[in-house]
Amino acid sequence: MAVKELMQISEGEESDIDTTETFPLIQKPTLNRRRRLLLVTATSLCNCIGYISYTILAPFYPLEAEKRGLGTTETGIVISIFALVSVVFSPIYGKYLDFFGMKQAYISGLFVCGMANVCFAFLNYIDNGWVFFILSIEARIFQSLGISLYFTASYAAVIEECKDNVNFVVGMLEFFIGIGAMIGPPVGGAIYELLGFIGPFMLCGISLIIISFVAFFIVPANKGGAPSSGKLSDAIKIPALHITVFTSLSAVAATGILIPTLSIFLETAFGMSPFHIGLMFLAQNLTYGIGAFAVGRFCDKFGYTKQVLLVSMVILFIGYQLMGPASWLPFPSMLPLTGVCLFVTGFGISGGFIPMAQDLIQECVWAGMPNDSTTFSLVAGIFVATFSLGEFVGSFLGGMLDDAWGFRTASSVIGFLPFISATMLTSLLVYRHYFKHRTIKYQSIEANDETCIY
Repeated sequence: MAVKELMQISEGEESDIDTTETFPLIQKPTLNRRRRLLLVTATSLCNCIGYISYTILAPFYPLEAEKRGLGTTETGIVISIFALVSVVFSPIYGKYLDFFGMKQAYISGLFVCGMANVCFAFLNYIDNGWVFFILSIEARIFQSLGISLYFTASYAAVIEECKDNVNFVVGMLEFFIGIGAMIGPPVGGAIYELLGFIGPFMLCGISLIIISFVAFFIVPANKGGAPSSGKLSDAIKIPALHITVFTSLSAVAATGILIPTLSIFLETAFGMSPFHIGLMFLAQNLTYGIGAFAVGRFCDKFGYTKQVLLVSMVILFIGYQLMGPASWLPFPSMLPLTGVCLFVTGFGISGGFIPMAQDLIQECVWAGMPNDSTTFSLVAGIFVATFSLGEFVGSFLGGMLDDAWGFRTASSVIGFLPFISATMLTSLLVYRHYFKHRTIKYQSIEANDETCIY
């Protein structure tokens, strides 16, 4: 099998000066192949359980909040505050990750998130709506602080150790996140029906605490040091980076809107139980996981990250107009159509998010940032922050729109974010092709134990 190395970027033919630059994407990793495979495997499993703890409340928390007199807006705030905290702290974690130490951040994040889940379980004994609302926000904040630290550390570690197949490895991690998202809602609904509100959170919390201790013996040691010398301000100055970030944000927002709104829509429109609502969440999460693997392998082999992002945005725009369907369409809600749209848009979400890490690294290196761990840590922070911001926008905005105009309008409005992204991506690709004359050349090199994990 061969992997690609970015070799040169040629811009224009008007000058006699040689503008060819070399930016190697592959550097010798610090771990051997077996240790890298162990790192990726452990991180994948932690991603799965960590995301179960995030999505497990989707089928039943809106219903519990409604019993206490809270509306969809309050539910959206509780769910989306998790993402908002991550947006603020993930870039900070990325900046100071070398100071914290990779292993210490990895383990501490899992432990804090587990304890927050245990605390969340005891909210079952709160009957007052506003007290329940405030304590839910506090528990979600600590969940977010922990899992954001873990995610930033884990993505920085695997990006640095697996530079030659970033898309495949990120795709693998996102595949297990997809499994967690896929398992979370139906398992949460089933455990809720058996054990009540306390069951899902207590089981997730204890599992994460146990895993944090196990991770101590699995995650490779990393000595803390000085804060990263990479500058977030340098990355912010790159115009194309903003387009990639907004595109991936649009993809994540498309799934974020469903957590506070889809369960109530399916219950009121079709009379579905929490368990069957969880199965509907399964449709999108299943194809997201499959698509994460497929997109990762495709982008590692062929490149074309921005083209993949563009096609994914088109899929999401069409899918979210038909999911409700949009109130401007002349036909009513139909369960089979909603199910098909959830299934298809899972591929669009994976294609809109998986290529992001590799695309950000390329844009940063093209702009002159160092091709080392400082840039990778910043990219990991931006990566996690974008994911979180997308979920915040989707959950918060979706909850308000659903309260005001219902699910059909809310889903179609969020669906216009991918349309905007597709327009910007098309403009960028046309500009680079016809005006900038940028040519990206790749050279294949043989994979070996020092450059590949598969």
